[in-house]
Amino acid sequence: MTTHILVLGATGPSGLDFVHAALREGHTLTLYLRNAAKLPTEVKGNALVTVIQGQLDDQASLEKAASCGSQSVVSFLGPVIGGGPKNAPSILQGYENLVPKLIAHDFKRGLFLSTPSYNSPEDSWAPGWYLIISLLWLTLNWAYRDVVGFSTYIASQPVDKLRWTLFRVPNLRSGPARPVVTTFKGKDRFNWNLERKALAEWVLLELKQDRWIGRAPVLYNA
Repeated sequence: MTTHILVLGATGPSGLDFVHAALREGHTLTLYLRNAAKLPTEVKGNALVTVIQGQLDDQASLEKAASCGSQSVVSFLGPVIGGGPKNAPSILQGYENLVPKLIAHDFKRGLFLSTPSYNSPEDSWAPGWYLIISLLWLTLNWAYRDVVGFSTYIASQPVDKLRWTLFRVPNLRSGPARPVVTTFKGKDRFNWNLERKALAEWVLLELKQDRWIGRAPVLYNA
C-alpha cells in the first residue's frame, strides 16, 4: 500500500537513497529542504514529489510542511561534519519547532535518524560502541550534544500523540543493500557499518510494520 510521507534531509546521501526507494514503491513525497537546488532533476520533476523550501526556524514553512496532508514523517537530519551554516538552528531547535506542528496536524508516525551516541534504556554495556562514542564526544562534542539533545526530545514525546522511532545508525556507506541487524548496544556483536540503501529499505519496511514504536534500535549490517 502506498502512502504520503513528509521527508526531511532528502538531499543528503541517505535521504536521497530513501527518496528513490520510496518513489520506486509509488509513495507520494513532500520534501522539506533548506536548499532545493541540491535536489536531482529527476526527483524534483517527479509528479509524486512536492518540494517545500525552508530552514528549521522558518515557522511559516514548517507549518506548510506539517499541513501537507501526510500523516507520516521520516527525517534523515543529522549534524553536518564541519558544522552547518553560521547561526543556523540546531536539529534540536528544529524539532522543537516542528514536532508540535506535526502533532497538531494529526501526524500518526515519525521515524527519526539518530546515532549510537544516544543511549537507549534497552542498551547494555558495550565496550566497542562506547570507545567510538567517547572519541566522538572528544572530537565532535557539538555534534554529540545535538544528537543526544534531539534524540532525548523525540524520545520524550508520548506515543499516543506521535508514534515515534529513533533509528540509530553507525558509519553509513555506499553500496548494495545487505541484511540489517536491528538490535541494541551490547545485545549483539559489534559492527560499525551500514549501507545507506539497506537503511532506506529498513525505514520503508518499518513504516509498514510498526515494529519499533517508542524504541531506539541500533542498525548495522549482518
